[in-house]
Amino acid sequence: MPAPRTESEIRGFLGRLQYISRFIPRLTNIYEPIFRLLRKSQPTVWDDQCQRTFEKIREYLFSPPVLVPPTPALECMLTQLDDLGKERVIYYLSKRMLDYETRYVMIERFCLPLVWATQRLRHYMTKYSMHLISRLDPLRYLFDRPALIDRLMRWLVLLTKFDIHYATQKSIKWRIVANHLALLLVSDGRAIDDDFLDEDIVVVTSLSDWRMYFDGAANHSRYRIGVLLISPHSDHIPRSVRLAFSDRHPAMNNIVEYEACILGLKITLELEIRQMEVFGDSNLVLRQIQGQLKARNVKLKPYHAYLNLVVGRFDDLSYTHLPRMQNQFADALATLPSMIDISANTIVRPLLIESRLVPTYCCLIDEAELDDGLPWYHDIYKFFRLGIYPEVAIAKDKRALRQLATRFMIYGETLYKRSANGMLLLCLHRASADREMREVHAGVCGPHMR
Repeated sequence: MPAPRTESEIRGFLGRLQYISRFIPRLTNIYEPIFRLLRKSQPTVWDDQCQRTFEKIREYLFSPPVLVPPTPALECMLTQLDDLGKERVIYYLSKRMLDYETRYVMIERFCLPLVWATQRLRHYMTKYSMHLISRLDPLRYLFDRPALIDRLMRWLVLLTKFDIHYATQKSIKWRIVANHLALLLVSDGRAIDDDFLDEDIVVVTSLSDWRMYFDGAANHSRYRIGVLLISPHSDHIPRSVRLAFSDRHPAMNNIVEYEACILGLKITLELEIRQMEVFGDSNLVLRQIQGQLKARNVKLKPYHAYLNLVVGRFDDLSYTHLPRMQNQFADALATLPSMIDISANTIVRPLLIESRLVPTYCCLIDEAELDDGLPWYHDIYKFFRLGIYPEVAIAKDKRALRQLATRFMIYGETLYKRSANGMLLLCLHRASADREMREVHAGVCGPHMR
């Protein structure tokens, strides 16, 4: 490449450099000596400084490799809004794409980062709703496709397990961070596992979700204790005990509280629970368990020593002091034994406490089907069109609706159901279905209909 000499050659040379300026760092500063030749007050004289600049640019262009294609990568960033509405970063992820993943079609490459992120961040996404901020909405594409096969269909079913809402990208600030993560790749040779997880493993809950409430009551004549265990599934396990040893071993209120706490811990050990939250309204007992106070009373010392032995069999216990008004269930269980006399051989089955919203006589009235004028697919249609759920839907209902929506697709204003053989079935409300059936029966196929 010869060096330019005339003004037109210099303009052509700088024009070609401008075309590739984004690939050369600080190009404006580099060709400044040559650019000065185009000024009106400057004579067009190609001097040694211009020649050195030209040689430097030519050497840069001739140094292989001139351009390197970007490394295909997956990048993700998880943020959370704080109390002030500011985004706080929780997790950064980046991964080099495997060789066969780079050969995916375009829509599969857009869906792949989301599927990969749901696997890595499953412990966050299972419990909370997520807002997806990206250049396009892969979920909308998957729902709108008339037919999905193989990989895309598996991904759609996997993604419907999570409550994901697409949000448009309002700022490129975090996109710059995500692009930067793509440059800090982690060589992970493991393929993305899109097989369906074992549902038995998915529903396992942590034992730390168990809670125990205890309370004791003492008066001049009777002593009783109550314990309530609540499982991670909100199953309530009550236990009431009357202390009949008060004649031989006089008790006081703190002793009764110790008895209640020890009873609850021993019940949980029988259930093979090793992690739990303990709630009680006795501040003295809770602070002595945690070592914040010493048991100075002679009657409390043996209880405190025995309680420490029981606590040592647990992996993790946390303690919370509650006001008496927030410990009413355990207080009611402690009060119950003092209100009734039950013989030793009487079997008392667990109490069933329920709430009834209507009087008993309502069962005599035939349940009439409510007709609100909406088609049977109204909730599915609203989910497709607006991405919203029914007002009374809980988390379990939302997940069921997302999984049900994978069998449908919307085209224009019409909702279709995907059949097993890939054909699309038109969804009709009751009036249209009745009209279509009458037309079929009245036509040539009428005699063959059953």
